[in-house]
Amino acid sequence: MNDSKKKAQNFLMKIKPTKVNADTAVTNLWAKEILNLAENYRQENNYLEAGRAYALTGSESSNWEGRAEALYKGGLLLYRAGRREEALKAFRQASEDGNNLLYAELAKKRLDQLEN
Repeated sequence: MNDSKKKAQNFLMKIKPTKVNADTAVTNLWAKEILNLAENYRQENNYLEAGRAYALTGSESSNWEGRAEALYKGGLLLYRAGRREEALKAFRQASEDGNNLLYAELAKKRLDQLEN
């Protein structure tokens, strides 16, 4: 069943809530499933796919409360996977999020470290 679940979650990554004018409940459900997939990838030490899934969740969920956290975690995992530019993009997006100042500040600090 895990393989089927992963396939379904991968399919969900292609159906972005911004493309289908989804309401808040649908966006939250979509984000929850993609974050589960990201966490599975992380546990398998597949940092690239985990980072991309976290970053996708944050970038496609503009009004979602977990946006900055997902982008920050995505940035960390992308950087760990050797994808510096993708990581910087995720950190920049997280740093601009005004809904979660904790992760926005963490992202700003990480950006400062990486850019200097």
